[in-house]
Amino acid sequence: MRILIINCVYQEGSTGKIVECLANELKKRGHRLVFLSNCKRAYMQAHDMEFGLNRFFDGFFCCEDYDFAPKSEIFERIQEEFPSSYIAVGDRRGDINLPADFRIGCLYGFGTTEELDLADVLINSIEELLTIPNID
Repeated sequence: MRILIINCVYQEGSTGKIVECLANELKKRGHRLVFLSNCKRAYMQAHDMEFGLNRFFDGFFCCEDYDFAPKSEIFERIQEEFPSSYIAVGDRRGDINLPADFRIGCLYGFGTTEELDLADVLINSIEELLTIPNID
């Protein structure tokens, strides 16, 4: 079982149905999902309410809860709580630099292409996650 550390859940134009289908399929494939973001708790909770993320995600980690520590420090907590191998999915260098086994850069987020230069693969939409062979 792998843990997907996901930062890029929402994409402009995405619907709750897309997120639900994607999360269900990832769970069927045996993955556990963990949310890690630089966001404030209110922002994370708003997305949870809009998409019902708590139905799919096993853990929620937002930087505000850790005095805005870098994601790499918060990742250590994730490793303690969810020991496994990891796939990082994100739109910023802080996501791609996590010590994960595989890194997926999201071109639809806030980051730049240059920030994602260490990603193993780049995607243009959240739905593309299911087409990546390493996500089987």
